[in-house]
Amino acid sequence: MLLRLLARLARVRVTVAYAVIVTCVTVALYALGPQAQDRVISHVSTNLHNLSRGHFGTLLDSAFVIDAGPMYVWLPGLVCLLGLAELMWGSVRLMVAFAVGHVGATLLVAAGLTAAVELSWLPVSVSRATDVGMSYGATAVLGLLTTALPRRWRPAWMGWLLAAAVGVPVGNLVLTRSEPEPMRWAISAIVLGAVILLASGWHFSGRPRTATTLAAGVSSGFLNGLSGMAGPPIAFYYLAGDTPAAHVRANLTTYFVFVDLLAIAAFTSRGLVGWNTGVQALLLTPAVVLGGLLGSRLFPLASEGFYRRLALVLLVGVAIGALIL
Repeated sequence: MLLRLLARLARVRVTVAYAVIVTCVTVALYALGPQAQDRVISHVSTNLHNLSRGHFGTLLDSAFVIDAGPMYVWLPGLVCLLGLAELMWGSVRLMVAFAVGHVGATLLVAAGLTAAVELSWLPVSVSRATDVGMSYGATAVLGLLTTALPRRWRPAWMGWLLAAAVGVPVGNLVLTRSEPEPMRWAISAIVLGAVILLASGWHFSGRPRTATTLAAGVSSGFLNGLSGMAGPPIAFYYLAGDTPAAHVRANLTTYFVFVDLLAIAAFTSRGLVGWNTGVQALLLTPAVVLGGLLGSRLFPLASEGFYRRLALVLLVGVAIGALIL
């Protein structure tokens, strides 16, 4: 049993090693206290102040010091992302993709900031801004995962993720600045509108265009940042067409993983995720897993028509639940 577990972990050894290192660093910094955290983050930041003084070691060190809120929020998603990539590509390719993304994006940002400071577009104080974490490398890995998709779906996925990355922060900003009651009615109206269109039997004519794809991604990201419901726009995009139910299910499940990672990052950056949220998530995890296993067992027994009707019923339930809860 132990040997079998070790053999499986060996397949994701880079992911496991990275997770262990960043966990140890995060716990150590937390134990040392806020002042020590600030000094370490300032020392390893890939900001203009450090890079201009030849501290190029920060290009490596900054990837292991993560200042992105509570560890239980970002670590599970990071492990899933890197683990999936390592299983698909292997350890060496994962390290190359992560390193190129981390270092490359850091240097591009540094070049842009340097130009902005020299042209007086930004104040000189920006040269000491903290810049640590795994976001550049993780984003590069996430983007490269689109190569695992069928070629005809790659443009759509890239458009969705880019558009969702814009929509999530906007939706989150609207959420924090709006009254709850009008938001509940607005969310319900949006979902019911999608249900009406789906029930009407309307289909896309031909292959979806770029504007349609981007609109679906932006609206999905916006709704996810606003209410945590990224599903309706993308579900409508798929179910209104002729894509087989099995492909719809696989694409929706995968897409929600990625867009939820964007939402978690947005929520955490605005201080909306705390210990209570983490505890609630842990308590609900068994129910979510059980529901997923049950759905997987029942899915082969359902016809295409039943699958689409069930999706409509669930969307109606979401709209009603937004008003009641």
